[in-house]
Amino acid sequence: MRVLVIGANGRLGRACVSALSSRSHTVIAMVRDANTFPSEFKSHCEAIVEADARTLEPIAEALRTHRCDGVIQAGGYTPFWVWQTSELPLIFTATLDAAESVARERSGGGDIAPDKRIRAWMICDLGMMDSPWNDTLLWHYLPPMFPIHRTTFPLLMQRRTESVAWSVMCPAMMLPGDKRGDVGDVEFGGPKFPNWRNTLLWVPLLGKYLNSFFVGWLYMTTTYEKVAGFMADDFQVGLESGLVGHKVGPNRVPVGKAFLF
Repeated sequence: MRVLVIGANGRLGRACVSALSSRSHTVIAMVRDANTFPSEFKSHCEAIVEADARTLEPIAEALRTHRCDGVIQAGGYTPFWVWQTSELPLIFTATLDAAESVARERSGGGDIAPDKRIRAWMICDLGMMDSPWNDTLLWHYLPPMFPIHRTTFPLLMQRRTESVAWSVMCPAMMLPGDKRGDVGDVEFGGPKFPNWRNTLLWVPLLGKYLNSFFVGWLYMTTTYEKVAGFMADDFQVGLESGLVGHKVGPNRVPVGKAFLF
């Protein structure tokens, strides 16, 4: 596929560029400043687009000009605390609007033809997965970390897959591959986690909260490379992917040390 990577100069974006290229996809990188994009990653790209991804038109123009049929939204600052601000919702919305707009153009301006949809991978976090207890989303049991996804996730849920063939990656903490040895794989386990551990559930009142934090954010740590590799593999089947319209998160809990830098 021809895949536009928005935020290609970030840690996840760079991993996506490498993973896509290694699987023979054609990569178009969108960055804010091409001068800061390392040459080792430029060499994996057919084109570098220098643009602001907060509005629809630059993204739509990149999709049109480079005939992209896939997009990864890996850009935007994700604030850790609730009082910090971010333009990520603007980038999220612009990506989805651009993908829908271009698909409609390719369909002749009317209803979007199923085979003209853009295959899109969006990024949220672990808290957007269903809780193991079937009662709510997992974020209700987690500290208010990365709260911006409580805004971006509903934006995605409102978007019909008939307009944009989206999937959403919901990883826990991601580390560079050389910083982490034993990590969980990224597998389709959604919308829940079939291999979730019941650690600390015995604690009165706080059991689910403690369990969610220690299992979710510590044991399920993964790497940028594994997340990028999963999405790149899925692009191999394009619009035929069974993950369209689904949430994807880390599935296998590793055996051994839970946290190892």
